[in-house]
Amino acid sequence: MPGYRYESDGEEISIARGHTIDMKYTRKRVNWLARQFGQLTDPASLSQLLGVQLHLLQLLALQPRYNTFRVPKKNGTFRLIEDPEPHLKQVQKRLNTYLQCVYYLRRTPATYGFQISVDGDNDPRNILTNARRHVGNPWMLNADFLDFFHQVNYDWVYRLFTREVFTFEPDLAELLAKLTTYGGRLAMGAPTSPVLSNLATMPVDDALTELARSYDWTYTRFADDLTVSAQACIAPAQVQEFLNTIAPFGLAFNEAKFAVRSPAMPKTVTGLVVTAQDVQLPASFVTDTLTEIEKLGHLLEIHYRSGRPVTRWLEQYQQQVEGQLAFAEFILDDADSQLHSLRAAFVRIQQTPDLGEPVSWINAAYLEPASHTLY
Repeated sequence: MPGYRYESDGEEISIARGHTIDMKYTRKRVNWLARQFGQLTDPASLSQLLGVQLHLLQLLALQPRYNTFRVPKKNGTFRLIEDPEPHLKQVQKRLNTYLQCVYYLRRTPATYGFQISVDGDNDPRNILTNARRHVGNPWMLNADFLDFFHQVNYDWVYRLFTREVFTFEPDLAELLAKLTTYGGRLAMGAPTSPVLSNLATMPVDDALTELARSYDWTYTRFADDLTVSAQACIAPAQVQEFLNTIAPFGLAFNEAKFAVRSPAMPKTVTGLVVTAQDVQLPASFVTDTLTEIEKLGHLLEIHYRSGRPVTRWLEQYQQQVEGQLAFAEFILDDADSQLHSLRAAFVRIQQTPDLGEPVSWINAAYLEPASHTLY
């Protein structure tokens, strides 16, 4: 059977193909996959479930390899990325499929990020439905966990597998924890980190949901972004109670992103503008997307006139711009005038240019690829 090869100290080991799970999620399928994972008994059963030789799993756990690098953020700082090498990433992807199904069946009412989409789900969880929960509430508290994944350490993950979510034997729990952590905590880049962070913070969500219920608040969490909104004033004493509720879990906040917003202040939830009536894109997103569409049109025209083949870079640029347009279509109503402007601009650049017009390579934007991100 064709497979992957892993080499360590001169030994080559194969990971068989065919066990990667890429399917439409139905409720029946989710139940089955979650049950399969929950019935694991030891490392050998994990090996059989994943279709990966046990000694390779143990080697990957003992010597996890990651490509570590930094990428710039909009605020001028850098985000550390820890990208697992292909063999480990393949194992983590398979684990993620099962763990996501387990989480889907146990998710709290407050969580909206890092989740699978299941056919026929009448309670879809995504960035838009998260923001909609807060529409019409004039008071808002925004909070953001600092380096969220890195705060979920190895011991916490091990406890998930031994008593907090699962009741696996220590040898199986240790293998799973080592396969999914790096440097003693969740890695920013491992496929399993998002779902494990959700599983780890279920008690946090439960505690904050209970607090919110006592004050008639609305509480949601999308990944590391926590939002509380209310009809009545969120008083300083209540803010302190919010902080006291989280304190036992040892999770630190990003103080720069912690804020209470009064009725007169604009309100955003994971980058989306929340008003008394609906959810909107920030004006900067629409403006920036129009700018990127214009840049893309100029580049496409240059390639068309010069007879040059479209480069891989330009293809990726176009995909990024198309992604921004698709996001706008997801958020905005079909009749929204801003969406009409974006669609019209994109249609316009797809048209064949008039070859009688000269075109300049100056300011062609090759050195300024699309970089706008909402969240």
